[in-house]
Amino acid sequence: MEKHEAFLCPFCGAPYRELIPAGTVQVRCHYCGATVLVPPRLGGLLQLCPNHPESLALGICTDCGRSFCADCLFIFTYGQRGYLGYLHVCSDCIKKRRENQKIGLIAVSILTFLWGFFIMGTGASRAQAGLGVIVGLVIILAFHALSIIAYSHSSKRFKRLPTVRIVMEKVSELNKRAEEVKAAMSPQEVEDLYRRLLIPDPHTGKVEYSKIDQLLKKYMQSGLSRKEAILKMASEEELEIKPGLHIPPTISDALSELKKEMKKVESAKEEIKISEKAGELYEQLLYAYTAVYGGGRQALEREIKSLMEQGFSREEAIYNLAEKERLIEKV
Repeated sequence: MEKHEAFLCPFCGAPYRELIPAGTVQVRCHYCGATVLVPPRLGGLLQLCPNHPESLALGICTDCGRSFCADCLFIFTYGQRGYLGYLHVCSDCIKKRRENQKIGLIAVSILTFLWGFFIMGTGASRAQAGLGVIVGLVIILAFHALSIIAYSHSSKRFKRLPTVRIVMEKVSELNKRAEEVKAAMSPQEVEDLYRRLLIPDPHTGKVEYSKIDQLLKKYMQSGLSRKEAILKMASEEELEIKPGLHIPPTISDALSELKKEMKKVESAKEEIKISEKAGELYEQLLYAYTAVYGGGRQALEREIKSLMEQGFSREEAIYNLAEKERLIEKV
């Protein structure tokens, strides 16, 4: 027996509309590429998450093939700007990927050192040998530095991977925002969106007005208003209605939004660290001004105020004075 009911992909929210043959336990979402477990109500098996037995498993780890809930699968992106793919990886497999990177870094370092030493020893004359040593050392240092930078960048990516649940919550939030944007669009904004649909044919360079207008007319005849029809066409062409916001929002939109939020959090944490460090330096400066100069808090505040009048923030003024008193090294 085949199931005809559509269900939503737990990873991206897109409906899976194809027929599901009886006995099928997993399908692949054509929108985000995730391997999704078929719900029990549609003939799939009831599977529980191994980490959270109270939760149903929703999807499968790309690497190990085990089933997990939305809190135990992390979304990992790959590809270039023109095309982005998504992998759904469990925490154990993320650790394995990180360990494999370490092994790769060690292997690259060893090969680089061997190559560099080989170049050092290939000089026939003393001058050539000296040049070989220089070139070999440059190669060793350059490749080693690049390997460390690449490993560091990749390690940060692994640490910042969001779970499927976090991404889906963000997609839901963006959906509400998209509905608000759609409702608030002026007639002029709708027409601007329509003009963006008039993309020239890549082969002929001509805009197929008749094809676009025919599709617009078809949607309007089905009962949609001009605005609704244009928005539907924009959705099919995956056009942004606002920078970073599609109709419906994509996983890329959600990941981009989460990345911005992460930067804000990190920036706030950094500001707190700077503020805390400035507080510690202030106490040290206060001790120095009291014990050495005898001026105490009044003299210190006078120096800080003088620097702030020159355009420094209070924290920058404290750091500046701490450098002068050699409490910290100059940066």
